[in-house]
Amino acid sequence: MAERRMVAKKITESKQITLLKTPWAKLMFTWMIPHADDYGRLHGEPEMIKAKIFPREHKSLQKIKEWRDELEKVGLIKIYTVDNQEYIQLINFSKYQTFKTDRPKKKEYPEIPNGNQRIPNGRPKLSKDKLREVKISKDIGDTKTVAVSKKIDFSKKQEKDYNARDLVAYFGKKFEETIGWEYNANFGKDGKIMKDLVAHYKPEGVLDLIEEFFDMAKENEWVADKLEIGVFKSVVNKLLIRMKKEKK
Repeated sequence: MAERRMVAKKITESKQITLLKTPWAKLMFTWMIPHADDYGRLHGEPEMIKAKIFPREHKSLQKIKEWRDELEKVGLIKIYTVDNQEYIQLINFSKYQTFKTDRPKKKEYPEIPNGNQRIPNGRPKLSKDKLREVKISKDIGDTKTVAVSKKIDFSKKQEKDYNARDLVAYFGKKFEETIGWEYNANFGKDGKIMKDLVAHYKPEGVLDLIEEFFDMAKENEWVADKLEIGVFKSVVNKLLIRMKKEKK
């Protein structure tokens, strides 16, 4: 891998760059360039991006993932998966790089497989991805009880087999990834909500709605302050509209 890369001055005039919401996303893109191999590819896992791109910055993996996904949304990068590992392809990388003609290009990362696409909203297939076990706290109503933690390995279940309790757990997982704290679930109330939603949208559909809810929270301050399953149910119609628009 080359120690230096070229950054064209046109980068400051890029419409895609101006679409990025935060300076950190812009910085991430420019700092990715010298870390790419000769084909414009590099590791795409948030943990690897943090280790390579931001080794001295105290930024959460959730923020790094948000910035990474924002780069893909505006068309600056393509995120793809090979052998359950995420990689990044910098779009139009070769257009702005000059390579020596006396040496061949070096490929350090796999290329994009034919037909490789990410799952909508960035959710990997749970049966294949190595998702870590998560903990959610059980809190029954207003009664004073000792919190009980339950570990769930999402990789061992097919999405269609998820029950209401699994969906509460998955909501808790997304909450913990976003906030950094465990979600205190009322399994009586929250479980009933999930059960009702499954009856209408099936487990796979509820998973998509949960993903869309946490995506909405990134853009809507009111939702971001109310990351609860009750609120999730109250905005289901809005989530369905958002998902329909995104498919067009």
